[in-house]
Amino acid sequence: LGADHIFDGSGCTRPTSLAPLYLGGFQSMGAYQMGQLMGDRLLHVQATYMYRLSEGGILHQPTFIGFVAEAGDAWISSTDYAEKYSGTAFIGVDSKIGDIFFGAASGSGGNHNVFLQLGRRFSLW
Repeated sequence: LGADHIFDGSGCTRPTSLAPLYLGGFQSMGAYQMGQLMGDRLLHVQATYMYRLSEGGILHQPTFIGFVAEAGDAWISSTDYAEKYSGTAFIGVDSKIGDIFFGAASGSGGNHNVFLQLGRRFSLW
């Protein structure tokens, strides 16, 4: 849950545009593109399940399969909030050059996404 506001001298708030809050991409509403959901308010709930396959795995590296279920949205005005859902199935490899994730996601509004990610994603918030 997040909000980004600047308080002015009269006690009112105004949204900032310096570092908006955003969702989209693996483990951040995976069915949406990175940054597709953006605003000064954010609500995100996530549950992730990962299962480690046999020790040999892909290329003799630890390999995982998993699923991510998510709900949330990012918005500017309180009337713009519309709860969205996303489900992601993925396979991950703990390789010598970093974590590698490959998966597919489907979400509300007919959104779909396929991704390949090396390493962890950096975030501003």
